[in-house]
Amino acid sequence: MPPAKTHKPAPVPHDWLAPEAIVEVTMEDPGLVGSRYPARVLQVRAGKALVEFPAFDEDEKGEAKLKEWVACTLVAPPPPPPGADFVRRIKAGQPLDLWHEDGWWRVTVTGRGADGISVAAEDYGAVRTVDASCLRPRWQFVGAEWQVDDTLRPLLRE
Repeated sequence: MPPAKTHKPAPVPHDWLAPEAIVEVTMEDPGLVGSRYPARVLQVRAGKALVEFPAFDEDEKGEAKLKEWVACTLVAPPPPPPGADFVRRIKAGQPLDLWHEDGWWRVTVTGRGADGISVAAEDYGAVRTVDASCLRPRWQFVGAEWQVDDTLRPLLRE
């Protein structure tokens, strides 16, 4: 079977990974694996970026935000926004990201109802119904551009 075609928006500027840039970091810590959290870049050197996470405190006192060196391969600029009719076009089976606990988590749509959109987070065995405003297409940052597979292409039309 041939690989899925991808939709490619405009390329991201090559200098996006620089101090003060707002980025998303793919998490590898237990309980967070696969989620993406917003962060601010403080420094970049030797294939790593020092980032500050607004969602996490450095300690229990909460006086400072968590700063951590992460591999640049785990860092990406924020993805483009979804199309204007994104919510109306969501269908069962589509892989999306869910804004949950201050980060983006991988989910799959399982259905729609009067209460919202039902999603499953296979990585964590969680199923819930959420408001569509908490969802976005599951973009993948490849090289210097965002891509999405064909199953999500209808969500991107204006």
